[in-house]
Amino acid sequence: VSKQYIAVTSSIPKQDQAVIDLPIGRSPSAPSTFKVDASGKPAQTTFTVLDQNDHEALVRLQPKTGRTHQLRVHLQYIGAPIKGDRVYGGEKADRLYLHAHQLELTIPEGKRTTFTAEVPPEFTKHFSYKGEW
Repeated sequence: VSKQYIAVTSSIPKQDQAVIDLPIGRSPSAPSTFKVDASGKPAQTTFTVLDQNDHEALVRLQPKTGRTHQLRVHLQYIGAPIKGDRVYGGEKADRLYLHAHQLELTIPEGKRTTFTAEVPPEFTKHFSYKGEW
């Protein structure tokens, strides 16, 4: 399975692209949340900044693992939380600016299939990005 997400972050990541390879575990002080934790389970996310403005970025996220809240925890850890993420520190917004854009998998007949959901227009209204997702 290959997954691709699009997000708007509340600040600009220090790198234009990177692999975040940090384990994630349950937060003992708030058990319904998670954090980067050396004793947690392996988690890996690749991100690419597609565009940015003065204070936020439009990013592509590709998780290699599927930990609960992985994308949100990893972006918070690198100092670029997702806009609208009240749990992991994103600036207030009308919604969580995380969108499941593409899912690629092999269906039971053995055929590789890609499912795509268009990126909502509110994700790009403050950016000039017109490239490929």
